[in-house]
Amino acid sequence: MAWAWRLHGALRRAKANQLALARFASDWIWAQDAEFRFTHFEGSTLERHNLVLEALRGKRRWELAGVEVAPADMAAHRACCERHEAFYEFEYGVTIPGMGQRWMVVSGYPVFDSAGRFAGYRGLARDDTQRHAAEVALKASEQRLSAILAGSPVPVFAIDLDGRVVAWNRGCELVIGVSAEVMIGSATPGLPFYGCDRPVLAHFAAGLQPMSALETFYGSAVRPAPAVPGALAAEGFFRNMAGRDRWLSFLAAPMHDEHGAVIGAIETLQDITERRQAEQALQTSEQKFEVIFNQAFQFIGLLSPDGCLLEANQTSLDFAGVPAEAVIGRPFADGPWWQGVPEHRRRLIEAIGQAAAGRFVRFETEHPAADGSRHAVDFSITPVFDDQGQVTLLIPEGRDITAIKATQAELQAGREMFATIFDQSPVALALIDLPAGRIAQINNAWERALGWSAEQVIGRDTIELNLWFDLAERQRFLDQMARVGRAERFEARLRRGDGVEAVFEISSRVVNINGQRVLLSSLVDVTGQRRTQAEIRALNAHLEERVRLRTDELLHAKERLEQAMGQLVQSEKLASLGAVVAGVAHELNTPLGNALTVASALQDQVRACLSDSAQGRLTRRGFDEFMHTTETAADLLARNIDRAARQITTFKQVAVDHTSERRRTFDLRGVVDEALATFQPKLAKLPHTLTLAIDEGIVMDSYPGPLEQVLANLVANALTHAFAADDAGQMWLRATRDADDTVRMVFEDNGQGMRREVADHVFDPFFTTRLGQGGSGLGMYIVYNFVTGVLGGDIALETAPGQGARFSLRLPRVAPARQGAPAMPPNLLDAGEGAGAG
Repeated sequence: MAWAWRLHGALRRAKANQLALARFASDWIWAQDAEFRFTHFEGSTLERHNLVLEALRGKRRWELAGVEVAPADMAAHRACCERHEAFYEFEYGVTIPGMGQRWMVVSGYPVFDSAGRFAGYRGLARDDTQRHAAEVALKASEQRLSAILAGSPVPVFAIDLDGRVVAWNRGCELVIGVSAEVMIGSATPGLPFYGCDRPVLAHFAAGLQPMSALETFYGSAVRPAPAVPGALAAEGFFRNMAGRDRWLSFLAAPMHDEHGAVIGAIETLQDITERRQAEQALQTSEQKFEVIFNQAFQFIGLLSPDGCLLEANQTSLDFAGVPAEAVIGRPFADGPWWQGVPEHRRRLIEAIGQAAAGRFVRFETEHPAADGSRHAVDFSITPVFDDQGQVTLLIPEGRDITAIKATQAELQAGREMFATIFDQSPVALALIDLPAGRIAQINNAWERALGWSAEQVIGRDTIELNLWFDLAERQRFLDQMARVGRAERFEARLRRGDGVEAVFEISSRVVNINGQRVLLSSLVDVTGQRRTQAEIRALNAHLEERVRLRTDELLHAKERLEQAMGQLVQSEKLASLGAVVAGVAHELNTPLGNALTVASALQDQVRACLSDSAQGRLTRRGFDEFMHTTETAADLLARNIDRAARQITTFKQVAVDHTSERRRTFDLRGVVDEALATFQPKLAKLPHTLTLAIDEGIVMDSYPGPLEQVLANLVANALTHAFAADDAGQMWLRATRDADDTVRMVFEDNGQGMRREVADHVFDPFFTTRLGQGGSGLGMYIVYNFVTGVLGGDIALETAPGQGARFSLRLPRVAPARQGAPAMPPNLLDAGEGAGAG
């Protein structure tokens, strides 16, 4: 009997503990019959939160009024119940009379009677309206920011801590020319800007790149942005971006979480914001009614009135990362949940004392998790009374509200970020309520551009402000907005606050924020630009007239110049012909003059001899003298006429087209030896030497005759002009074959060299420093014509006074086909065959 009594007492206490837990837990108990109709609701949290659920009694969950859940989800839930299966964490909205829309999260399991027949459902439920409201507020804020982001004409993008693009608005698409589909998720945001994978300012603002690397990528172009703490600003030029060259101004700022930790960076070219959405999903796992305590989502425990921990649910133990035996039976204030912040521990000890005195205590605190993170907790202690009104137990309960706090912090941060970017944007921005047309918000740039203060314009429409200079322009603007919902660089004349007219380009979008249509407009003052354009048009009109007059003058001057040039060319032709004739006459004058003198003398002698013979006075001695004189005269005539003939032959060689020269294949060394063989007797009598260095095996397909003439003229020119009478001069002739199938020949001497004015004319016809002394002035001219003409090469001279002369020839190994015309008119000297040195 004593044993049964003790067992009965233990069962009664266990039931009391269970009822106490059910009474003071955040969840409440619900029950359904075999027809799935609600029959019972139990839990003190219903009273604490003033939840009256009697209107739901007798109804099935899928038949409740104002149920808000996806039809497919409700159908799946109903099928689960009809299969008599347990379900967990089913979330739905329901309208409760007098309480409005509430959001519930329920878990349940089927109940069977002793005969195994289905008897209904039992389960737990909790009111999740507060969290859902926070999510709705966050979603509304996100929609508002997304609408502003999408509708803003200002480009903006953002990256996360992985360096990937998480936002890329329409403004970026228009300005940069790359779509959001391409950029979202990309880890190379710098690619459309720089054509390569390099960091953007957002990388530095987010701490993904060291600040020491700023100068490497941007030089001195980056500066801190004073308007936004930790932000960086820069300007850069980008060629052919989205179809044209652009200068872009960048502003990059770090994004922080509620603890001040950097979570990414936002970079704007004009005006936008980027937000990160983050919400920690609440996880809960509930099982059958017997294990409610351990599976409750909240941190729940049992304390003695003196604060000793009697029980702790598995959720709280897992959070702290400790086993139950490490904390049960010890002071709750010494548990791991209260370590790290002494002030929180002192607040707990005070709360335990207040709850032991019968008061419900609630406050916010922080609990350190096993992973070292700290979580915000909505903590409360509820006293449990016995039948005599004495406090027998204390129920500590903690709800992790980190996600709610983060959502609220992000919501506030988003609002502050939007306000900062909107107010600090360099572009004039305004928000106008539709359809009332009243100005709801303007930024600082708008005040500066229009000369109105926010107090003067907010709440008033543009007609009331007399803002539009021409109401017809206003109507055209409104018609366009009504037709397409946006405007791009609409030009209009507006009246500033001081009454002065100004020209602005207006870009606008109609966006929807929290169900309200709002007009987002940006204004750019182009008054100065339009004034400058008008001045340029006027200047161009005047300039065109001046250009026309000057063109007429130039045309007349050109005609006069052409006439003068024609006369000058004719004069130059005559002068050139005169110079040629003078040179030819001078060279032929001496031998022909000598021949004429001898012939005249001989004629006189013949007449005298004939006279003596006719008169019989001719003696033997006289006849012998006459014959001797005749022989001498004949010899002089022959020599002078031969000299004249040789000069004429030389003049004939001026013509380049020597048709008598035949092309053939030959060994260069053999041609050189043949060309210089005629100089060996002369060199043997002179103190000068000629050294040859001709590479073996140079076989050419060219014209050996002109080549021999070139070499002979070079040697003759050196012997004539390079050395003084008593010099022992040296000459060198070298030839090598280059890789490009050309032959390079160099002839040089160590003689007197030439002055610049002489070297500049060395290849001119009839130019000689010894005119009248046997030189014709055509030797080097013939060299130049042969080298650049029939031989198809080029020749260059290097010389200086006292430094000798160096002639460099570059000849193709295979000469080109001959197509040239003679260098001088053939009829000048009846040019034909022959060769000779000038």
